[in-house]
Formats: sequence, structure tokens, C-alpha cells
Amino acid sequence: MSEVEPGQWVRVDCRNAMGLAFEHDGIVADVPQNASSAEDITVIHFAWTESVAKRTIVEVSLATFMRQGDHARIVSDVPSFDADRIAAHARSQLGRADHHLMGRNCQHFAHWCRHGSAFSQEVRRYSVLGASFGIAVLLAGLLGMHCARGGMWR
Repeated sequence: MSEVEPGQWVRVDCRNAMGLAFEHDGIVADVPQNASSAEDITVIHFAWTESVAKRTIVEVSLATFMRQGDHARIVSDVPSFDADRIAAHARSQLGRADHHLMGRNCQHFAHWCRHGSAFSQEVRRYSVLGASFGIAVLLAGLLGMHCARGGMWR
């Protein structure tokens, strides 16, 4: 377990009930010196809890975090803070239950812990795709109106 360190950004690949792929992120909070397995290491992340019917920031074992998806890995970025401050940022949010898919999700949380600003590449990617789809539908509609009036293909 020597490759996992406090403050690291961890990610697993997941699929929702409809089969849509997404990434789930967390922050490594604690790696005891005598850690011998993923059960000994803790991760802080947004999770569904039995007591609250929405996502809440909790601390779980790395093993529990990894069971949520496939292909667990460390996200490579250069943090703005040292490991202690990153872990402290993560711990300061424990119990928070204001998850929002587009504005406060697990990626926003991990980025905020490591850099001090909330950002999600996944949300940006899906927003661009959604906007592109919307523009395509609009253009198709306009083209259809043009063609219906005897425009392009007479």
C-alpha cells in the first residue's frame, strides 16, 4: 500500500442504472504506517447513506470506495496544497449533504480539496455535448423549415 498517500485524488469508473458511464472521485484521507490492505486506508467522498436519502460526504475505507466501480486509480495532477491541508479540506466537509450533479459533485469536491476551487471536467464535457446536441437540434429544425419552404432541395 506504499503507492497510496494522504491527499491523493482517487477515481473509479462507474455506470448508473441506465448504463451511462461516469467517474466517481474521492480524496485519500489517511494511510496508517502499518496499512496492509485497502481496508486500512480511508477515503472521503460523496456517498449515498442509509440515514440520509441523498449524497453526503463521508469517510470510508478505500476498499469500500473501490467497490463502487471498476478501474480504481490515482488522478495525476499537481496539487496546490500539501497532503495535510488537502486531507483537512476533505475532513472539513464531512457530513455535508448538498450534492448537486452539475455544481457540487464528487469531482468538484476533489478539485476543491486539492486546489481551492470547485471544478469538474466531467460536467464540462457533458455540458459541451449537451450544448452541441441542442445546437444540432436547432440547426436541424431551421434546415427543416428551410427545406419545407422549398429551399435547398427543390
